[in-house]
Amino acid sequence: MNLRTPVDALRDVEPTLANDLIHASVALEQASNRDAGSSDVSTSFDQQLTMEQVAQHHRRLAKEWETLVKRAQSIPGFEDFLRPKKLVQLWRAAQAGPVVVANVDKHRCDALVLMAGLDEVIHIPLDCFSYEKADKLHQSLNELLSAARVRTGDTRHMKCLPNTTSANFSSILSDTWSYVVKPVLDVLALSVGCSLLHRLLD
Repeated sequence: MNLRTPVDALRDVEPTLANDLIHASVALEQASNRDAGSSDVSTSFDQQLTMEQVAQHHRRLAKEWETLVKRAQSIPGFEDFLRPKKLVQLWRAAQAGPVVVANVDKHRCDALVLMAGLDEVIHIPLDCFSYEKADKLHQSLNELLSAARVRTGDTRHMKCLPNTTSANFSSILSDTWSYVVKPVLDVLALSVGCSLLHRLLD
């Protein structure tokens, strides 16, 4: 139950709206892939579209997505639907263990960590990670999930894409460990050690 997504919770009260959101999300992702010139999702229909038609289609999907999200946020109890977590909510979550948020940007990548008993956010530069590496891992994972017919959300109307990547789950997990997980754990181990040392000295 702790792994339920906001859309799962929305489906309990508004199943039609939740399904509309999933379909709009999938359509936006596919449109973004076309905008990026991804050849693995190209179709004859795509080839007939001009750049302007593609852009108009993408804008229409984005507007539809925003409208659906606003509808969800108007439902009592869903005012913060898909909005970033507030700091006070994250502090509460940290009582059960560290909360790590990875920020991926074209200029730099960092991890921000909240820990119980610490009043400040721990900043961890992810010097060996990049936007390009994150995008490559994301695409590889999507291709593997599509090939295995395992995707998040409703898969009844999703087309299974051919696996054109040479990556496998082991390499994806290995890269994620090397670039993100290990640097965070290394700093957390140091931080926890220093925190315990200060308590002993006090």
